[in-house]
Amino acid sequence: MKFKENQRQRATLQPKCASGEMLTLDAIEALTRAAEEGGRVSLNGLEMTVADLHLLAEAVRSGAMFCLLRARVEEQASAVTGKQADGWSTQGVGWPGAAWRKVIGQVKSLELGRAMAAGLAGVVVMTVTLILPSLIGLPNLDLARLLGSLLADAPPEPGAMTWVAGLGLHLMVGTVVLSTGYALTHPYLLTSTPLGKGLLYSLIVWFMAQILAMPVMGAGLFSSKLPQSAVMAGSSLLGHLIYGAILGSIYGSRQAEHSAKRLSSGC
Repeated sequence: MKFKENQRQRATLQPKCASGEMLTLDAIEALTRAAEEGGRVSLNGLEMTVADLHLLAEAVRSGAMFCLLRARVEEQASAVTGKQADGWSTQGVGWPGAAWRKVIGQVKSLELGRAMAAGLAGVVVMTVTLILPSLIGLPNLDLARLLGSLLADAPPEPGAMTWVAGLGLHLMVGTVVLSTGYALTHPYLLTSTPLGKGLLYSLIVWFMAQILAMPVMGAGLFSSKLPQSAVMAGSSLLGHLIYGAILGSIYGSRQAEHSAKRLSSGC
């Protein structure tokens, strides 16, 4: 009794919409029953499950204001349950529960942890590949030195603090930034295999790095200001392709497994 009294007091204190009424718990309960029979109902274009309606009821009980227009939802209810029912339709006010769950589900489907693990593997192999020529006396592209030069007046020597900072930045970009970018964009890359997607993505990254990042680091457009610029640009391309191949293969294998499971389950 005390609870119902508080509900009535809340209703008298809350303002009405100019063109509508407040959603009542009775209306939510009616929709919940329809959802329990048919699985879900639609409110303002949002598919709402029983769980969504329970959350909506809790929000109303807590005093949240929902301005709603009274409407008949016979078509919505009959599409789900085959029965006629009166209900409520939201107007101008979105219920975020279902929408946010959809967004969260999409983020989870990206598997960012796996993408970052693939990015870490790729950037480590790329870095080692770029260092190897220096071990036999050949010129090599020292990305840590170039990135470290952004933090110092002159390009740092290997082992210096700014060189270590540059190396850390290089690893972070490959592990977090580029891998997340790949997870977000790989469905739109115009190839059909994980390896092909990774190679195409790394080619795009290399091109953007050569026209944007290299000039910022003082290396010039397409490494033109570095000694043996063609060799440096070629080394960078090789390193990026290795990175992309590993990123695409590791991340794409998991995505392929998920696709196979969805097909086998008929979803």
